Amino acid sequence: MMGPGTGPGFPLPMDRGMMGGAMGGGMMGGPGLSGPGPSRPGSIGRRGGLHGPAGALFLSMDITAYYRSRMLYRAAAVVSPFVVAGLAALFLFLLASNLRHRRRAQEQETLARLGESARTLAHEIRNPLGAIRIQTGLLRRKLPGEASAQLDAIEEEVQRLSLLSRRVSDFLKNPRGDPKGILLDGFLRELAARQPIRVSYCASKEAQGATVIMDAELLRSVVENLVRNAHESYPDGEGDVEVVLSRERGSAVIAVRDWGKGIPPELLEKVFDPFFTDKVHGSGVGLSLSRRFVEAAGGTLTLLRRGSGGTEARITLPAGGAR
Repeated sequence: MMGPGTGPGFPLPMDRGMMGGAMGGGMMGGPGLSGPGPSRPGSIGRRGGLHGPAGALFLSMDITAYYRSRMLYRAAAVVSPFVVAGLAALFLFLLASNLRHRRRAQEQETLARLGESARTLAHEIRNPLGAIRIQTGLLRRKLPGEASAQLDAIEEEVQRLSLLSRRVSDFLKNPRGDPKGILLDGFLRELAARQPIRVSYCASKEAQGATVIMDAELLRSVVENLVRNAHESYPDGEGDVEVVLSRERGSAVIAVRDWGKGIPPELLEKVFDPFFTDKVHGSGVGLSLSRRFVEAAGGTLTLLRRGSGGTEARITLPAGGAR
C-alpha cells in the first residue's frame, strides 16, 4: 500500500475558487501552497497529489441535464391525465356523433317506408269509405227516423276515417298536423265513453285542468289505437281497459292499462318498428305512427310491463293549465 504523496495522483473535478483558496491561503487558516514542496496528507497538489488538511475534498458536478430530465418527467406526469381525458372525451364525442348519424339514417329509411305505406293505406281506405257513404245514404231513405242517430254515427266515423287517411298521407310533410290547445280531462272522458269496449277513465285532481298543444284528431287516433291494442291483449277478447290521466311536474301523462298477456321484454321497443306485428291481421304501422305523432308534439310514447300483469302505454306531453 502506498503512502500518501508517493503514489500516482488521481484527477478529480475541482472548483477553481476552492483550488485558488487552498493554494493561496491554505485551508482553515493554514499556509498556502506557493510551489513544489513536500506533500501534505489530505490535500491535492498541482500535479494531482494529496495536499492540504486531511479529510477536505471538494467535487464539482454538472447536474443540469439531470434536473432538466426530471422536470420534463414531472411535467409529463401532470399533463398525461389531461391528455388521456381529452382523448377519451374526443372518442366519446365521435362515437355519439356516429350513433346520431346512424339513427338519423335509420329514421330517414323508416320515414320513406312509412310514406310508401301511408300512400298505400290512403288509397286502399278511400275506396271502401266511398262505398260506405253511398250505402249509408240509401239506408237513410229506407229506414225510419229512429235509425237516424245510428246512421249519423256511421257517417261521422266514416268522415273521421277519411280525414285520418289524409292525415296519414300528409304525415311525412307535417306530422304535427293542426295543433291546438286541448283540455285533456274532457277530451279523454268523452273519448272513453264513445269506445265500443269497456273503458274506465279517471283523472287525478291536479291533472283535471291540464292542457296540451296537439292536433286533436291525431291525439284521438293515438289513444284509440292504444285502447284497441290493450283490448286485443286479452286472449278471450274480454277484459277491461283503464285510461288514467295524471300530472308529473310540467307534463301530462296519459296511461292506458290492461291486464292481458303482456309484451315480452325483448319486444317492448321492437313493436314500434314499422310493419312489425305479432298479430294475425295487424299491419304493424299503428304504434309506429302513434309514436311519431306524439314525438312531433314534443312528447314521448313508451310501453311498460306491469308487475301485476299486462301492459301500460304511457303518453307524456308538455302541459299547461292549472296544477
